[in-house]
Amino acid sequence: MGGPRGATHLLATPLVHALAVADHRSIGKAASALHLTQPALSKSLRRLERSLGVRLFERSAHGVTPTRPGAALLEHARRMQASARAALRELDDLRGVSRSGVNVAIGPGAPLHLLRLATERFADTLRSHEVTLVEIGAAVLVERLARGEFDLAVVAGAPRELAAGLEREVLLEDPGVAVVVAAGLERATTEAVLARAERWVLPPGRRLRTIVDRLHEARGLRLPRVARTTSLALATTMLQGAGTASVLPYSWATGVRATTGARLLALPEIDWELPVLVLRRTDLAALPVRRFAEALREAAGRFRPPDGER
Repeated sequence: MGGPRGATHLLATPLVHALAVADHRSIGKAASALHLTQPALSKSLRRLERSLGVRLFERSAHGVTPTRPGAALLEHARRMQASARAALRELDDLRGVSRSGVNVAIGPGAPLHLLRLATERFADTLRSHEVTLVEIGAAVLVERLARGEFDLAVVAGAPRELAAGLEREVLLEDPGVAVVVAAGLERATTEAVLARAERWVLPPGRRLRTIVDRLHEARGLRLPRVARTTSLALATTMLQGAGTASVLPYSWATGVRATTGARLLALPEIDWELPVLVLRRTDLAALPVRRFAEALREAAGRFRPPDGER
């Protein structure tokens, strides 16, 4: 009890059938997954459509796709399914028979130190439960969270839009700092450190490039060469070489300093922050999920941004 099958059994059978058809985009494949014959599944869908007075699916050579009313119904059905999973997990927790855990989606750029602290705190609070952390692309993260594949998500940067049934909470504003790998200049002036940085790794767009140019122009330094990447992780890897610099969120920059001996420069020209958010469903959350969210808030509360040169 308590797994996805139990949650499915709490939904009305026609809704289960409709969800399967939407997931497989094929009545034949959905029928096979449900261990039904294709005529039986088609009959169930027609009965549901008659009872609602709307057509739920369009059939074409490319497969079966939901109509607008069908998509609206399926969205509610998925939220009901996610709520059922959470309810069953909490009941099992209260009965003392569950070792259920928390499935957390990690978006690109999410601060790893925050997740480490939260995971350690959660383990101290609920020793019999596990945390599964899965890195996932931003393009599908919100959709998979809304479908109930994850209990919550930690992301860097606010998503453009949230699916119905999801809410966001800002954990912290992660300030940007200049990260300069300049071996042998640990005690040098800021100007000397910046002058040693011949290559800068920055994300696409003009904002941070303008900031870097301002850093150099204010000190009479030549503008550097710039490479672009959309990945914080790749930028961190590229910083392994001496003479390379970047502007990173402070949480990432501290990790780079630990592995490369880089200098972190919290300078007034760097007026950039990256919001770190937790995304979650608005419906019922099981006890372990609530505890992990609390651990994230506690970890964020321990975050101390830089003040001046480090």
